[in-house]
Amino acid sequence: MAINEYNSIAFNYEDQGDFSTAAYFYQRVVELAISSKNKQYELIALLGLGKCFDQTGLASTRWTFEHKRQLV
Repeated sequence: MAINEYNSIAFNYEDQGDFSTAAYFYQRVVELAISSKNKQYELIALLGLGKCFDQTGLASTRWTFEHKRQLV
């Protein structure tokens, strides 16, 4: 599946209020974006992840994920 398809799926789940599933697909987008060095999709997916984590009350998870990303 292409990176933009994963991003669209994540956005659709986020729009429906299913933030846990959206976060899963945003994480896949981040992984694919990093491996393909696509900074635009990486940033879009990180923003989406942050919104999902905020909506589910998992702000500490967001910090952990972003912190790991900075260490890579």
